[in-house]
Amino acid sequence: MGLVDEYHDLEMFSRTPRDHLSLARLAARIAERKTSRIRMDAWAEAGLEHLKEAGVNVPTEYFRLSPYGKLEMLKKLLKGV
Repeated sequence: MGLVDEYHDLEMFSRTPRDHLSLARLAARIAERKTSRIRMDAWAEAGLEHLKEAGVNVPTEYFRLSPYGKLEMLKKLLKGV
């Protein structure tokens, strides 16, 4: 099973903050592997949204960042959790 399949399976049953943290970590791993900037941006943004749902304080100005900036912010926030 690939990472994307694992992400979608977990997303169907995500209820707790711990599930959303796991989804954010998976989204970060997927975003690192994507070569397309658009796909990397989408996965990094999905990870940041899951961090918000998990209760992590995510700065609201993240949507102004470049795709690489979003990925770096996601990694930095995941290290702090």
